[in-house]
Amino acid sequence: NTLIKYIENVSEMLYSKIGDILPEKFGLMFDGWTCNSKHFVGTFAVYSDLKQIRKHLLIGMNQLPDTTNQAAENHYNHICNTLTKVGKSLDNVLFLVSDNARVNKAVANLCNKPMIGCYSHLLNLEVERILESVENVALIEKVHDLMKKLKNGNNNAAILAKEGCKCAVSRNYTRWSS
Repeated sequence: NTLIKYIENVSEMLYSKIGDILPEKFGLMFDGWTCNSKHFVGTFAVYSDLKQIRKHLLIGMNQLPDTTNQAAENHYNHICNTLTKVGKSLDNVLFLVSDNARVNKAVANLCNKPMIGCYSHLLNLEVERILESVENVALIEKVHDLMKKLKNGNNNAAILAKEGCKCAVSRNYTRWSS
């Protein structure tokens, strides 16, 4: 198919250009997501330019090589394949940046590279651990019930405003599950 041939040619040209842009040493930042039972991984090179300004360059956004699993070895193969496409290898990579999922820690071990985890994610995990204690759960439920009542009453917004409060806010769960 002619269209597929041109798409592949453009892809090769882009990967070559990305390889030309990348410095000799850089970090990799990656994250995955699942859509319609297909797992994708976005991979960025992280480096500083000559003026010491941090740069993030998208070097790949692909499905994992083996679409049937999300194991560390599969992510490792994805990273190696992506690096090969841009004319680089793990020898060029100084570190990995990702969330703190176990699979990402295993990927860093397979790559033999240090992993910089997401500190917001670590903070969220610790706060969740603290909030899950029995005495905190009961208190949080009481506050949540009160906020729902204050939020839904007819005159409650006016009463809160009179007391200097902006509005009642219900609990908000984060999307992190790892």
